Amino acid sequence: MFRKILRAVSLLSVPAALLVAAPASAQVNLSGDWSPRTHEDQPDRGPGPELGDYTGLPLTDGARLAADSWDASRLTLREHQCKVHNGPYIFHGPLQVRIWEEKIRARSS
Repeated sequence: MFRKILRAVSLLSVPAALLVAAPASAQVNLSGDWSPRTHEDQPDRGPGPELGDYTGLPLTDGARLAADSWDASRLTLREHQCKVHNGPYIFHGPLQVRIWEEKIRARSS
């Protein structure tokens, strides 16, 4: 009796396992052009703190003077063009990625 039950369970479990099996999730194709879902004008159009509002930041008088006198056009000077891009320029930077797929063609003899 026990052998009949064991045999029936094993015969039913194999097809059930094959029906439930799914391909590995690592086989997803990520090739294509990837970019952020934000627009370059979003910081200007979205809400944010007013210029000169440093509430919650511990600033000294020198740091406040440097923050108030900073000008974005400084990055256009030749001696400042190789500096790391700051916040407003990140939308043009490393967030836009292109991933391509390389396939090796088999030669037919």
